[in-house]
Amino acid sequence: MPEPTPPTDPQTAAQVFLALRHALADSAFLRRYLYTEESARFLGSTHKYGIRLAIQVQELDLIRHLCGNAGAEATNKLQTYLSRRLIPSLPAEFVTAVDVPASVPTDQSGDRCRALAEQSLARELPASLPYAHYFMELTRMATQQDPRCVTSPRLEEFSAYLGHCHRNTMAKARHRHPELWDQTQGHYVLDSRGTSFAIHFVQQLLRQNLLNPGTRFIDFGSGIGTMIATVHYYSPAHATGIEQHPGLNRLALCLLKKLSRLKAYSRAHVSLKTGNAFHPEVIDLSRYDVCYVYSPLGIDVIKADAVLDRLRVGAVLISNRRPRRFHDRVETLPEIGGIAAYRKLAP
Repeated sequence: MPEPTPPTDPQTAAQVFLALRHALADSAFLRRYLYTEESARFLGSTHKYGIRLAIQVQELDLIRHLCGNAGAEATNKLQTYLSRRLIPSLPAEFVTAVDVPASVPTDQSGDRCRALAEQSLARELPASLPYAHYFMELTRMATQQDPRCVTSPRLEEFSAYLGHCHRNTMAKARHRHPELWDQTQGHYVLDSRGTSFAIHFVQQLLRQNLLNPGTRFIDFGSGIGTMIATVHYYSPAHATGIEQHPGLNRLALCLLKKLSRLKAYSRAHVSLKTGNAFHPEVIDLSRYDVCYVYSPLGIDVIKADAVLDRLRVGAVLISNRRPRRFHDRVETLPEIGGIAAYRKLAP
């Protein structure tokens, strides 16, 4: 049997660039080789904890890690990219802070805070980089070295890409639409929990067998489209977003277009509509299997009963508003992402 042909220098360089692209989506890699200066402390009490990472690059260790036995040509190309392009463009620091409810006992709150901070860091650190730019740049450099190399993204890479695009889109929404700021409550009238929540939410729906081929999912007040994009790309279900703010819907479409650079989106399986979903003439809710209604606003803004009344029997409502009139006509399901879920029953 003939011996396999060893890779050429350009092929090896292509694999090194793709390895770096994948590594930049991994928070453990970032902390070990790029953000190695770390400080952590409680912020006033054992119920609040913060971690700060500052850039301090271990360049030689990083090169050895990625290049291994690669030749001098691939090593030199990586070193040039690191010194000229990557390192100068990295954010200088990353900061995260978390807290736990005051009801958590003091002897447990510290450990809970530290665990939550580590989880937040693992999710958010890759998305805090301009990862979409690095992904496209490193992919282009790899294909220049070896046009036949496989460049399709791994799940971790797509998640980091989605996270970076979400952060940029959210910043645009806040800049272009200052009316989204709620003066009375002091926060944006926009769900800003991010892609880590959306991915976890969709994964829970999948585990509970609520997102399948043919399932129709609708998000009331879909904003910039983060949840719709996540349902579309992480599940086989059809995703519909309805948002009454036309500017946010335009941003949602832009988000889908950005993500389509990595994975094409199917217009037959995702749709965005402009209008007030609480008006029955705007949309027929009986066509949907899973309805997600979450609002950061006051308790009187959303009436869960009004939504349940329009859903078909067997459909699932996920909402941070509890049904009152229909309380005896729903089956309470396990929470999804910490939000109550109800299945509508026959009268």
